[in-house]
Amino acid sequence: MTDLTKPRAGAPLTGAARGNVLYRDWLDNEATVALASTVTKESGTGEWFGSDEARSWASEHRQDLPGEGRARFDHDLAALHRGDASVVVTGQQPGFLGGPLLTIHKIATAVALADRLSAAGKPTIPVFWSGDDDDDLVEALDLWAWRPPRGLVRSRDWLKTRVGDGPRRRLGTLGPEAWFDAEGDWFGGGAGADDDLELGRQWQRTLTAGDDWRTLVRRCLLAAFRGCGLMVVSGDDSRLHAAAGGFYAEVSARRTELAELVHAQGRRLEAEGGHAQISDRSLSRSLYVLDGDMRRPLGKETVPVDGSVRPGIMLRSLLQDRMLAPRAVVVGPGELAYLSQLEPLYRALGIVRSPLVPRLAAWLLPRSMDRELLDAHHRITSAGAGVDEAVASWLHDNSTSLEVLLQRELDLPADRARYLAGRRRSRSERGVRSLIRGEQARIRTAGPREPEWVFPAGRRQERGLAWIPVLALGGRRLRDLVLRAADAHLEAGACGDWREWECEIDEPHVF
Repeated sequence: MTDLTKPRAGAPLTGAARGNVLYRDWLDNEATVALASTVTKESGTGEWFGSDEARSWASEHRQDLPGEGRARFDHDLAALHRGDASVVVTGQQPGFLGGPLLTIHKIATAVALADRLSAAGKPTIPVFWSGDDDDDLVEALDLWAWRPPRGLVRSRDWLKTRVGDGPRRRLGTLGPEAWFDAEGDWFGGGAGADDDLELGRQWQRTLTAGDDWRTLVRRCLLAAFRGCGLMVVSGDDSRLHAAAGGFYAEVSARRTELAELVHAQGRRLEAEGGHAQISDRSLSRSLYVLDGDMRRPLGKETVPVDGSVRPGIMLRSLLQDRMLAPRAVVVGPGELAYLSQLEPLYRALGIVRSPLVPRLAAWLLPRSMDRELLDAHHRITSAGAGVDEAVASWLHDNSTSLEVLLQRELDLPADRARYLAGRRRSRSERGVRSLIRGEQARIRTAGPREPEWVFPAGRRQERGLAWIPVLALGGRRLRDLVLRAADAHLEAGACGDWREWECEIDEPHVF
């Protein structure tokens, strides 16, 4: 494998945002300042690490670390207890064979940033918040895995979830058998035979013990980032939510008020040509309570104090910042838009929002690949910022026109008209984007082909490729290559040069 990391020529990071105007403006005007502010931000440890509930979490977490990692974990945890260290946080929902490759890019950025802050005299620990309390199995399984010699494979349950026939359970509670292809022997038969990160061992250990997906993801992440000081917090950990009782008591009494603030902010973003990431339906479901392996919206009943409450999308990031008080949060384009809609909540609840730092956007590429071919296919896959912006503008204009029509011609109340127009907009968006994807696929198949794993099924690699097989095949050297790319990403970003990166490899037999 060639240890080579370099910026993609002429490929600014905004190319990863797929036409996200908000993200582009943020990179141009705020991201570099935010990165610099991580050094001067007052440190804190939040409510989690010093809580009684965190003790059993620490014991469980420690058992999944290699021997040399336990001493560092004990040292770092003690520093957090004393208030002598802080954390950098990033997160992602788990998915098929670990989730999208961008999960690794996020964690690598958090590790690199924590190392830079620690070197500057600000002891900092990278933390990954696993969103395994989510129950969107359709999104979680919408990934491809590279499995030589078969090529790209999907989860055996992907099609069932697409037609509504899959389980509606919290992701972390599912067993590993629900997540891999029909043969169920991913690490057998040579795939991952050079797996020096021992991801295959963690896989077999979890299968043998009958543990759930939450446990498997934690073990694989700790193995993949062995020696980096990574801590993993599960969003479905009842101990975490029991420790957050004060937060839940406060927000429960103000749910209507807080939802109205977020709704109004969404309307402002739309008026400025942006997009409201959080729907009115999600705003009406700001808290959930566990019901077996599922979750149901919390009604007007008293908020339980036994750790069975879970936040909806409106409150998830605020819970994270309240419990962990991060020095910085590593985010991508989607999170930035979502957090922009939540700004009024931070003010209303008196929670200081941590500086946001752009995650690494990178490509794993064979050294021999024609870069002109890559650029051409990237333009097709991304559809271009102009196309995405035009689609967003068209959808916004049509939704607004329909809302006005429903009020004027049918005399519908404003809230009802807005709800119906929003539903129609969602359906129209799916149809338009499906049309664009179909045309992208048609154009791509007519020209020269790149290796399948570069654009899995025509999708951007970091969004369409599952990370566990990639690191099992590439091993520690590939992991270190991504870490170097993340550090270079931050170094260039400190000078305002945010762009995409290439991790070049001599295409080995396993790829």
